[in-house]
Amino acid sequence: MFPLARWQAALSGSHSEAQRMRSGGFTREAYLIDQTLLRACAPLLADEAAGGGWQRALAVLVKGDAPLLLDAVAGDDFGVPSVRVRAILALPDVTEIDVPETVGRAISAAIAVGAPTYNDGDTRGCGIIYWATALALTLAPVTRGFNGQARAIRTLRNAVEEPFAPIGNNAPALDDFAWRMRRALDATLDTLR
Repeated sequence: MFPLARWQAALSGSHSEAQRMRSGGFTREAYLIDQTLLRACAPLLADEAAGGGWQRALAVLVKGDAPLLLDAVAGDDFGVPSVRVRAILALPDVTEIDVPETVGRAISAAIAVGAPTYNDGDTRGCGIIYWATALALTLAPVTRGFNGQARAIRTLRNAVEEPFAPIGNNAPALDDFAWRMRRALDATLDTLR
């Protein structure tokens, strides 16, 4: 299994090209690029469900035939494959949870990237960053319990698994999604203190 950074590097160049094409009005072509990326990765990850947090999250995200709640943030110009590739690029390098600092570092890193993304006007991207972090943390095996661990993971799991209506390009709904995920991350950090 390749390290997470290698998976992300392999996807980021083509995804950046898809983003460039999308901004130029070639949304169908951008969709096909991201869809091809997912389809190429899926067979390579067929047996990774037994891995750690990011490996499990990656395996979930590349399964195009299995719907995810995150797919609701896809829009006409930013399809499901694009949402999922963006989530893969945001996964934290967490394989297991053994101390509260593991969770805290992953969340702090997500906020450090997500907040400026939000401030730049990309509310969809911000929410995806936060959602991907929560997913990886909920799928990471806990190798040693700690005070507040069950409550912290439950908060993240509820945020990842709570259904919401399709959002698409609805700006207020995308903003609500980003803030919903941010509140879950903040609540988890508070639990760990």
